[in-house]
Formats: sequence, structure tokens, C-alpha cells
Amino acid sequence: KKVVKGESYETLRYSFKPSSVKNQPGVLWKQKERVDDPVGTKVFVEFKGDESKVVEAPAGGKSPVLAEPVTHIFEGTMQEGSAHDCLLIVDSSGNARLELLSASAQLKKITSGTVPSV
Repeated sequence: KKVVKGESYETLRYSFKPSSVKNQPGVLWKQKERVDDPVGTKVFVEFKGDESKVVEAPAGGKSPVLAEPVTHIFEGTMQEGSAHDCLLIVDSSGNARLELLSASAQLKKITSGTVPSV
């Protein structure tokens, strides 16, 4: 098992990402088990989509029908990176360096539930 000291790099991969969130910023939550080791950490990412869902007013209510953004939540667990998982970083001047990934997570969209409270 690798021990990560100093800088570490992690990646998130999506099994499916709706087109409505492809260019949207998201919010990342990590449930940290151990500070020195990202492996086994639960990861959640939440996006507000471009599309809206209709929310009906309560029965007998005089409120209009409301539309609110659809929330997409993804969940995964950090796994140890292999000796071949690397990240190419190119800065604004064109200099490039190759860094070893310490961990990665394959994220899957969850259909119900919420992200954990912080």
C-alpha cells in the first residue's frame, strides 16, 4: 500500500453524466475516514441541472405551480491508484509534468437520497 506524503492527486470518473450538467460546477463532499489515506473515503458530488422539475401546489392551495432545478447526485468510494495511473499537468507557459495519482473514484448516479450533512 502506498503512503501519500506531500502533494497527492485524485481523480473522479463518472459512469454517466447527464448533458444538463456537463458544463455545470458541482459541489464535492468527502467523508474522511483517515487524514493520511484517501482510500476507502466515500465521495459525493452534487450538480444542479439545466432542466427543471415541476412542483405542484398543495391540494386546495392557491399557490402557482413552481419549477425548481433538478439535482443530480453521484456517489463513489476512493480506490488506490495503480502504478500506471498518472495525470498530465500543463501550465500556462506550456511546461508539462506527469504526476502519479494516489487514488480515484468511479462515481455512479444515485436516484434517491441526499448528500451527507457536513
